[in-house]
Parts: sequence; structure tokens; C-alpha cells
Amino acid sequence: MRNEASRIGRALEILVESGLCDDRLELLLVDDGSTDSTAEVAEAVIAGHGLLGKVLRQGVNRGKGVAVREGLLQATGATRVFVDADLPVAPDDVERCFVTLEDGEADVVYGTRAHPDSRVLRRQPVLRVAASRAFSLWLRALGLAEDPDTQCGLKGVTAEAATLVVAPLVTEGYAFDVELLTRADRARLQVTPVPVQWSHVAAGNVLPLRDGLAAARAAWRIRSLLR
Repeated sequence: MRNEASRIGRALEILVESGLCDDRLELLLVDDGSTDSTAEVAEAVIAGHGLLGKVLRQGVNRGKGVAVREGLLQATGATRVFVDADLPVAPDDVERCFVTLEDGEADVVYGTRAHPDSRVLRRQPVLRVAASRAFSLWLRALGLAEDPDTQCGLKGVTAEAATLVVAPLVTEGYAFDVELLTRADRARLQVTPVPVQWSHVAAGNVLPLRDGLAAARAAWRIRSLLR
């Protein structure tokens, strides 16, 4: 999370109200060099509800891929799920990821809006949709992904899968999802898509053209790296 002071508190409250944050859940939030009070807001909610969790602070902005890798590797649970700070999916979707992993149905799970059981309640702006479709076509051309939605912001791994496919991640930006799923596929792990109830949340940190081009270049590097 980065500069999410205006939203992270509400996102955490939604998770608490859902009952997901019980005494079995270790909650780790990675602050990716925020320049606002994101970390303090998150810590106040954690302390206020007595949650088992903490904020991992990165002194400088290193990229979403680095932040997610840090959180998944520092987690101690047998199953580990990450979700974007703006919480675009429902708490039930997060729980579904945990259940799928715990039941032994997958080593890696990922939420996808392309699943036939998914529901999109609030769509993205036209420019974001166009950028997503172009990125999906690019990934197919590179032979990296068949699913048209790799960027949903909800994924999970077992502890063993974290060692195999999260620890080696080198992609620092938004395309880290592609590297994670590609590594899981190459490692012959069981990768399972799960449906989501998804709502677009305006993201001030994301610029479709700039970040889309950066992700496209990163995907090319991923193909070269894992060829």
C-alpha cells in the first residue's frame, strides 16, 4: 500500500466487520514508502481492534511487486493471501482463496473477473479497460498467460509455493502477478482461478498509459528471464 491514508482505514474496517479477521488470521500490511499517514492509520485500526497483525514499513517506494513479495515471505501461515489495499473484491472472495488452499485444491489461487461466476459491480473507466485488454493480448502473444485477467489484485499461495514462486520474484512493479503465475505454471503447481465480486475503486497511484507501458516492458523481461 502506498499513500492510502484516505482508504486503508475503511478497507480494514470492512474486513473486521466481515468476521474474516479472527484470531487465526495474521494481518500484515506493507507500506511501500508512503509520504502520508497510511501506516499510522493502519496501525491505529490494528491496535483499536486488537488484531493479530502489524505494518511492515519500507522506507522508500520500491514497487508493488517488492511490497507483496515482502508480505508473503514474512507471513508465517501455512496459507497466505494478499489483496489490494483499496479492497476491490468482497471479503468472501478473500476467504474463498484461503479455503481453496486449505482444502488442498490448489498451491496457488488467483481471483479473476473472467471467471464465469464472477460479478463486476462497478466497471473500470474506458481507458483502464482498453489498457487491460491490450496487456492481456500482449501476454498471450508472449505465451505468458491464457487467462485474460491476471491483475485482479487477489492471489494466494501455500507456504511451500511461497518458497518456490514468490521468493525468486524479481519484478518490482505491477507485472509481478504475471511472473508469479508464470513461475507457478513452470513449476507444475496446481494453479486455480476463483470468482470474485469486484468493484472498481479509483486509484490515484495508477496511471494507465505510464503503468501499462511499464508492465508491458516488464512482461517482455519476464519472458526472457523464464524462457
